[in-house]
Amino acid sequence: MRISVVDLGKISFQKAFLRQLDIQKQVLEGEVSHTLVFCEHPHTITSTRRTDVNNILDHRFILDNNVDYVMGINRGGDITYHGPGQLMGYMIFDLRNLGRDLGLFLRNMESSIIKTLAAFNIEACSKAGFRGVWAGDKKIASIGIGVNKWVTIHGFGLNVNTELKFFEIIRPCGLDIKMTSMKKELRGSLNLGLVKKEFVRVLNGIFNLDSLNLTCLKEA
Repeated sequence: MRISVVDLGKISFQKAFLRQLDIQKQVLEGEVSHTLVFCEHPHTITSTRRTDVNNILDHRFILDNNVDYVMGINRGGDITYHGPGQLMGYMIFDLRNLGRDLGLFLRNMESSIIKTLAAFNIEACSKAGFRGVWAGDKKIASIGIGVNKWVTIHGFGLNVNTELKFFEIIRPCGLDIKMTSMKKELRGSLNLGLVKKEFVRVLNGIFNLDSLNLTCLKEA
């Protein structure tokens, strides 16, 4: 099985979403293989169609700090924050070639994040009944995907050097929880490129990938 890795660098959520839709269409039509898209977003809050408006705790902060707010996203999960220092991994995979097992796909995504964190000496785990990855009692990575004809879209947000104060203006994932980051757990900033490389290495093993094409495409 082959996978392409595309690095969009720093890009708005909206532009990255349009790029995902284009790739998803190509995967559906058999023009490209499974694709992993890496990127970072500016300060952004995204919510799904089922998000309760009460999960936004500080509307004034959003306005005063020029935080983008994108509503009605076609993924699972609830409200979340994206921003600089957070590694976004959008996994546009063809589950028609992966047993059409969405639950297994999500578990493998969590395992990939957990093993990546372990490589940086951060002990993490999944939690029964909750999607995402946790370091102790704090969440370090959020997951939310959408599916069209067995081809996935969206993916995960791993807090690497993320400014955690921005999570305080919402109820992350619609829950009363605390968030953490690799920077906080290790008490020092990390090179985002090294985290990307380790995640790809781990992903390669978990999904039994045969080859890897890396394409770096920056925002125009």
